[in-house]
Amino acid sequence: MNINFLKAKTLIVDDEPANVALLEDILEEQGYTYFLSTTGSRKAIDMYKEIRPDLVLLDLNMPHLDGFQVMEQLQELEQDSYAPILVLTAQPDRNTRDKIS
Repeated sequence: MNINFLKAKTLIVDDEPANVALLEDILEEQGYTYFLSTTGSRKAIDMYKEIRPDLVLLDLNMPHLDGFQVMEQLQELEQDSYAPILVLTAQPDRNTRDKIS
């Protein structure tokens, strides 16, 4: 089976436009061609349903819905599978790490 990871669909969810721009630049520089981004956590679920991404890059500390709430909603959508989430956070505390796992 020949898998081309550069065509993987990625959804970026982060309320900071500078972080979104940085992640987009990194993906683009590495040759990834299919990624969508939002700075609005309330848009994440609809965007997920629309593109069914292979990976979600998700910030935790966001207004309206925090990353944990977004993860809960994604897990509900993927009850028979898993939600492909990579958490991005500047929160180094153990409590946050424990909550993620």
